[in-house]
Amino acid sequence: MITHDPYIEQLNRSLLNNGLISSGDIILLGLSGGPDSVFLFHLLFRMQTDIHLNINVVHINHMLRGAESGLDEQFVLALCEEHNVPCTIIQEDIQSIASKNKVSIEMAARSVRYEVFAQAARQTGSTMIMTAHTADDRIETALMRLINGTSLKGLTGLRTVSELNNLKLVRPLLPCWKKDILSCLERNSIPYRIDSSNTSHDYLRNRIRHNLIPLLNESYNSSFNDTFIHTLDLMQKQSECMTDHTQKAYNDCLLSERAYMIFFDRAKLMELNDAVLGDILHQALFNISDTPLRPAYSHTMDAVRAIRQNECKVIEFPAGMRVVSDRLLTAVLHSSTLNRFFNPGGFETIIDTPAPFTFSPFCTITISGPDNPHDTASILNNDFWKSFFISGKTTITSLVRVPEDSNLRARNRNAGDRIQLSFGTKKLKDLFIDSRIPVLLRNIIPVLTTGDEIVWAVGITDKNLNQRFNKTFIVKFELTLQAVF
Repeated sequence: MITHDPYIEQLNRSLLNNGLISSGDIILLGLSGGPDSVFLFHLLFRMQTDIHLNINVVHINHMLRGAESGLDEQFVLALCEEHNVPCTIIQEDIQSIASKNKVSIEMAARSVRYEVFAQAARQTGSTMIMTAHTADDRIETALMRLINGTSLKGLTGLRTVSELNNLKLVRPLLPCWKKDILSCLERNSIPYRIDSSNTSHDYLRNRIRHNLIPLLNESYNSSFNDTFIHTLDLMQKQSECMTDHTQKAYNDCLLSERAYMIFFDRAKLMELNDAVLGDILHQALFNISDTPLRPAYSHTMDAVRAIRQNECKVIEFPAGMRVVSDRLLTAVLHSSTLNRFFNPGGFETIIDTPAPFTFSPFCTITISGPDNPHDTASILNNDFWKSFFISGKTTITSLVRVPEDSNLRARNRNAGDRIQLSFGTKKLKDLFIDSRIPVLLRNIIPVLTTGDEIVWAVGITDKNLNQRFNKTFIVKFELTLQAVF
């Protein structure tokens, strides 16, 4: 146990004076057993002599280093037992999670850590989560993101105070250098665990730590560490200004935000520069992800380029996330949700009653005789479809012409469908494109048939109906997005 150490006392005063810790806080500490987290454990335990703190510990066994991981777990349990601190142990197969989500082990481990931290904090009633990241970690993280591609916000990286699932996340050691922490532990004979994988060059972070940073200090700038931290501080302030601007743009472009679905007005997105557009998509992807995996910024920029092109594009992201963009809107959604739009299932039914009936989970149909047949058709323009994606429901009213004594049927469209119009035949696909029907809706709005012939599809106006048919109906389609959830 650390009793009186000048470095500890200095940090103690700094944490209290800066308001990072207050009396009565219930703290969940992520404790790996390594030097940084062990140092923070003893710092918090020492602070209990000055103010009232409740400390809880969570340790994650990543199951990556066999027996060594088990020894880390035993070390943490013994340390907590010695100091009478509650400890939660979680075992996660990081290798399997990384393979399943097609991400690196480092990214999978980071994502799992924060997910576990949030769950453990809620279970223990903690008011804040603490991790033992240092200034060294901040430099390594920034360089990693710079190498892999990132935004201004991503580059500035770790922050002293941030938020995790509506919980306060504090990194109190972010101003501290690891060499000072190691010196303090040595002075006070405090044991800790060494992760043997930290010496492996298989991981990018280790190559940056052991090769790149020493090279930058030795060959380019002997004060690189201090200079880079100062640069990150300045960029962080610039990023905070950009965040306010991006949030305003996000709200301006947003049509609606639902469970696993976010819809944006593509025309408004097109007015933004690539940096702001990328940040908006990056935030949207993070919001709808059902895992804590944050998409790589390089993938987000692929989606930005797709939005700039005047055609339908589907951009795939890890963990089942997708961006779909067509001429009208850009949707950010999960692959399972997208599948409900693109593959809603086969539906076909006879329309033989004036009462409303359900065609599919997306659509209810009502048929009646026309009173004013030329005043019935809904105007299906961009504003109409935007209104639908904002509200989640709408009604399409249309005039339909069929032969006498024919049965009217409704079904999903099929590949290769064609329709006879007043000016000739046309592929349904081309009709939908010309009519700017959103790509997400083309498989869920029914087409109407008699026999093998299509007599109506969304996008057809009264004047384009097949004039050789003389029997008319008014058909109302009640569309809803609720079935997607």
